[in-house]
Amino acid sequence: MKKQKLLFFIFVYFLISCSANKSLLNSQNVELLGEKTIFSKVKCFPENLKYENGNNVFAEISGAEYVDGYLYLINDKPIEGLTPIFKIPFSKSKKNFSKKIIYLKSPVIVNTEKFEDITVTLDKKYILATTAFDRIDSNSNKWDCYNKIVYWKVKDENKVEIISPTEDSGVISSKSLRKYFQEALIDEKYPEGPDYFKIEGLTVIPNNKILFGIREYGKTYKNFTYVIKILCAEYYIENGKIILKDNITLINDFDNKLNLPDKSMYRFGISGLIYEKTNNMLYVLTSFENENSEFDGNIWYISLPDFFAKKPLKLLCSKNGEPITFFPHKPESIALIDANTLIIVCDDDRKVEYEIIKNGEKIRYNRLPNEAWYNIIKIKKKKI
Repeated sequence: MKKQKLLFFIFVYFLISCSANKSLLNSQNVELLGEKTIFSKVKCFPENLKYENGNNVFAEISGAEYVDGYLYLINDKPIEGLTPIFKIPFSKSKKNFSKKIIYLKSPVIVNTEKFEDITVTLDKKYILATTAFDRIDSNSNKWDCYNKIVYWKVKDENKVEIISPTEDSGVISSKSLRKYFQEALIDEKYPEGPDYFKIEGLTVIPNNKILFGIREYGKTYKNFTYVIKILCAEYYIENGKIILKDNITLINDFDNKLNLPDKSMYRFGISGLIYEKTNNMLYVLTSFENENSEFDGNIWYISLPDFFAKKPLKLLCSKNGEPITFFPHKPESIALIDANTLIIVCDDDRKVEYEIIKNGEKIRYNRLPNEAWYNIIKIKKKKI
């Protein structure tokens, strides 16, 4: 009897092992197809909201994350009288937003500038948001607020903490991390690391790792190159606090590995990251922009083993083989509603009027300053 039980457990263990290995193998040998199913707008704050100088406040959504029935959105500009991070109930079945908007009013969030992406830990207990880290003043603390990674427990949104807190004359930021980002970006062009860089992607992956997507790097904010570089850092949680290790490294540089359709390579850069654990897949959102406010973008994907093996990204296409694109919009935020459903929210800066050609006809449409366009993308697997 004991021998039979032992054989039974060995057999079950064998099946589980085979299943796990097969799942991992499938995640690396799969082609994904995308289908746009919904194109609509979401209201991010009250209409006719203006700054003190009389200028309109615009919805410029730079990050999104879905947690417990809410879509968290971040605006990369301040929202007068409110806060740049808020959440809206989102129906998974109807794929639409509620009219209720909840703003996260922690002073840490209010006193932070230029949030660029937001993510949640894999256990859904902590939410993290990062700024761009795109400016600093070595002689003062006036731009320290552009250099923060903040986090909070999902069940305690009023207590927002700062990762790697660094105090400078009363201002607390994460600016001590800048040197580690710079060191990770050292290359032949910048042997001491670039003076200027811009973070626009953030996601948590297994084994307590965080990925950062770099969109721009160069000498200054006027002299830079659009890039698709992804950095990785380890973290741990101690006494309820997230501690980021300083071992930030460049894992993959996709700048010269992508076959971009009909656009100049140097104009594309990362605009968002999201990890999907069911299929062990990383999605990379890229966007295009120029001085004339012409926008577009694409979605890419790669299995996590392929990512760490430094293999190239795969372009998400429709069943007809056409790349999923977003013209005339600039996709800046990517989130998962479920394992097979992506939501892409656009940051069209201050552009509110659009014109496209469809079936030979010119179509014009618009949005209000407080609205942001979004797309729902259904994902299907096609085995290679």
